[in-house]
Amino acid sequence: MPYRPFAHFISACFAGMGLCLLVTPGLFFWVFGLPAEPGATVMARRAGVIYFGVAGFAALSAGAQGRAAQRVLPLCVIGIMLAMAALGAVEVLRGAAGPRLFLGVVTELALAGLGWATLRRLARA
Repeated sequence: MPYRPFAHFISACFAGMGLCLLVTPGLFFWVFGLPAEPGATVMARRAGVIYFGVAGFAALSAGAQGRAAQRVLPLCVIGIMLAMAALGAVEVLRGAAGPRLFLGVVTELALAGLGWATLRRLARA
């Protein structure tokens, strides 16, 4: 995927996740089979703010010039998504989250793959 559409797509994905975590954290608890405790709601909303930060970074970097500058976002997306996927898998395997969390893991792996494809495209350019 070319860099600019990748940056806009990642921005939209992260903004959507951030909005959902801020507005309806209970939806995530239900989908992923997590206990909806008050502390978890606080932390979900705080995570939403972080997602908005990444969304802003991605949107602002869409106009980045040069391969070195354009490599930053895909590398960050790959790192974040692989870490999230690993954490999700561990939480399911230890029984702390329901098996539907693997939906998130699959999505995270797909986004990491998209980051990898964008990085490879930049290397060939």
